[in-house]
Amino acid sequence: MSTVLWPTQAWAESLPELQKMDSGKLVEADSYIKENRPNVYSLLLVRNGYRVFERYYQGCDPESLHRIASATKSVLSIVVGIALRKGYLRSADQSIAEFFPELESTLKSSVKDFLTIRRLLTMKEGLLFSEDYEEWDKRRNNPQFTLDLPPLGDPDENLRFSGAPRVVSRIINVATGMNAAEFAETYLFRPLGIQEYQWPIDSTGTAWGSGGLRLTARDMAKLGYLYLQKGTWENREIV
Repeated sequence: MSTVLWPTQAWAESLPELQKMDSGKLVEADSYIKENRPNVYSLLLVRNGYRVFERYYQGCDPESLHRIASATKSVLSIVVGIALRKGYLRSADQSIAEFFPELESTLKSSVKDFLTIRRLLTMKEGLLFSEDYEEWDKRRNNPQFTLDLPPLGDPDENLRFSGAPRVVSRIINVATGMNAAEFAETYLFRPLGIQEYQWPIDSTGTAWGSGGLRLTARDMAKLGYLYLQKGTWENREIV
């Protein structure tokens, strides 16, 4: 049985051929990016726990923090998984009404029974969320805004890329007493050895749930590696 390498402190390095990869093809990819992809900032390949190829572009380097845009939603989903494991959340199918009891009298029964953490995370909430961050920042401290959004019909037939996970980030505040960035720092980033990151916090103390997180390429690779190891890191379960 092969030994799993844990890059908590740093990625081990290997030549591509030793990991059954064609270095010639990787050099071709590097050249193609330089000539044709001005919006690519890094190319990092990990195989069998080894860093086998790494290049940076547009003035970036291994220490550069990259805005990972909507991949922030995937990190938030890991945070939710950890919160479930630790008992802060009971189920991904909990209704948002459970976290905002002040809305109990105004929530429509259809929304109360239907709108769950899972549906918000998978963007099958069936509501027309706006991507206007300025307006969101003004209103996100009042979950009532969710009820004012126009419906899209059958959500299972209308999957829509949206900012719905922002509400999940607010739920993390309510359920754990920490915002998603603080929670991730304690239970995800620190165990993985992720030390440098930026996760914007809004005026209510809520971490942006739909985008904005910045990580280095090497630390993004750690998150992918965590998935490959089925949520285990250094032989203990993280998520």
